[in-house]
Amino acid sequence: MADTDTAVDLRAEKEGRRLRALRECFHRVLKLALECPAWEEFAACFTELPEHYTVALFDLYQQVLHLTRANSEAEFEDICEEAQVWTKLHDLEQLCQEQGLLDGGDNSIRPTNRIAPAAAAQTYRMQAKQQEKLELEGILEQMQEQQAELEASLQQKQLEVMQAADQFQPVITNLEKVCVMFAVQFMGYKLMPCVS
Repeated sequence: MADTDTAVDLRAEKEGRRLRALRECFHRVLKLALECPAWEEFAACFTELPEHYTVALFDLYQQVLHLTRANSEAEFEDICEEAQVWTKLHDLEQLCQEQGLLDGGDNSIRPTNRIAPAAAAQTYRMQAKQQEKLELEGILEQMQEQQAELEASLQQKQLEVMQAADQFQPVITNLEKVCVMFAVQFMGYKLMPCVS
């Protein structure tokens, strides 16, 4: 048992205070949210049920609370692991420690070779903005390429339509001549062309 306590203490020291505070806060909220009422309080809600049903219901209620608590704790750990919360909090802890920003320390004394917190934050913001700019430029380039491809496709389609129209022009001309000849021969007078 002493080895287990030592391992937990070492892990807690390595985790840092932010991580411990997050876990403690979650566990306190979970404990308060899933607190089981006393038997008397529970039984008072079911006065119309026979006592043996109320006892069974109370037992079931306690089991549900216990399983909900266990599942919530496991889910919390999984979500934090998936979102890399532990790593991020540990990195934040390290940055604060490097900058001398931890509570209980003398924040007035800063190593001269360290960047001031405001300058470090500005540097990180600038790096994030530069990364965002690169991503947006990439998206813009893709959109411009798509637009060029669509414009080229449209020009190709327009050319195909014009070529098809040119192929039908002799047919239209011949049809006009036939209409005129028909009008002259069968009606005895000249008509305007049927098709313009």
